[in-house]
Amino acid sequence: MTQFKDLPKYELLRETAVCYPELQPRAVEAWVAMIRIGGEVIGAGESLLAERGLSRGRFATLMLLHCRGAASPSDIADCAGVTRASMTSIIDALEGDGFVVREPSTEDRRMQLIRITDTGQTHIDGILPGYFSSVADLMSGLDESEQAELSRLLMKLRETVGRQPTTHGGADADQNEQLADTGRKQA
Repeated sequence: MTQFKDLPKYELLRETAVCYPELQPRAVEAWVAMIRIGGEVIGAGESLLAERGLSRGRFATLMLLHCRGAASPSDIADCAGVTRASMTSIIDALEGDGFVVREPSTEDRRMQLIRITDTGQTHIDGILPGYFSSVADLMSGLDESEQAELSRLLMKLRETVGRQPTTHGGADADQNEQLADTGRKQA
């Protein structure tokens, strides 16, 4: 992953915009800062989970089942933002740890549901207080209104990004999906 140790200064971006009129200095400045802090936030989150013996995918799966009780593997994959193939591996690992079980659906016998076990419930219950406390510590640089504003702005940006065409910079849709899958598989 590209690291941006020294973020470009606004003045340098303004000077560069003379050669590239489509460069919007504030947009690039915000984009680069977001990429840098995004990588740092992901790293901090992964460290918090690793200290508790979980990956992002396993944590998201246990949290979803903690809240819902049971769900289909495809629903869990969609909510966790991972591929269905990755979800199969995650469920296999959680099942091996005794945290989840596969059960036939009472509504559709062709379908399986994944349910959290008592062991899985005890595990996630033991993790959440310390995890939430650590997240609060990481976010403590912003007061509550700033946190709300950050969430609002990120959701607004997410809508804009979601409206963009699938391909960028000459990559085709398959390449973009492969890149997206690679990011999800790290869960």
